[in-house]
Amino acid sequence: MSKIKINNIELYYEEHGSGSEPIMFVHGFLISSKMWHDLYISRLPAKYHAYAMDMRGHGQSNQIKHGCNLVQLADDIYQFSQQLQLAPFLYVGVSMGGGVGVQLALDHPEVLKGLVLMNTVTGFGLLGPPLYMALFRLMARKRWFLKMLLKSAFKRPPSDDMMQLFLDEAMLVSKEIFTEWTHPNNRMQHFERLSHVKVPTLVMIGGKDTVIPVDGQHRLADTLPNAKKVVFEDEGHMMGAEIPEDVFTAMNAFLEQLS
Repeated sequence: MSKIKINNIELYYEEHGSGSEPIMFVHGFLISSKMWHDLYISRLPAKYHAYAMDMRGHGQSNQIKHGCNLVQLADDIYQFSQQLQLAPFLYVGVSMGGGVGVQLALDHPEVLKGLVLMNTVTGFGLLGPPLYMALFRLMARKRWFLKMLLKSAFKRPPSDDMMQLFLDEAMLVSKEIFTEWTHPNNRMQHFERLSHVKVPTLVMIGGKDTVIPVDGQHRLADTLPNAKKVVFEDEGHMMGAEIPEDVFTAMNAFLEQLS
């Protein structure tokens, strides 16, 4: 557990394993790096050296009020990889973290060995319906609303411990970060180059995702020229936490092909 200064702020990260294959795990909006260790990092083969960061405004990273957008977050990851000399590395991102990975592939494809995207923000259109996003900003940091919001992302009722963990992490996110992330201007840059991104990519989709439009996720997979698609037809947005064994198996099979 360490902190690193990047772009004038301190970001918290965890490091696990001592293998020669660097792999970076990036969480979704409102969550933190705590989601990764027990469900994914602990299952990795010994050849991996895993990193999981709390993105700016989340978890144990500085509780800043600005910069929670796809371009800035992608640059944070890029600068992290440069300071620790990780490139090329494997990247695993869920939801917001997936969108950050796509932006990183658009900006700095040379640092990526492979991408794994889980129910990812796609860059097609707005992050969500404008009225929904306005309500989202209005209700920021209201615990009852966050609990309802998080529960709605699950297809099955989460355990009390998991719900408590996610809710506690969500309460750390400031109202300003809510506003920045949900702003209509928070879009991928250079998106017209998406069809030229050659980074090997696995796009995993929950067919019942109610948070990120499923048709956009399919379109993302079909647009990336070197992408493979795996669909869990009956799963929702939080499939990574609900069926981690199945998701890890698909992820690991893909990563093995890149070794």
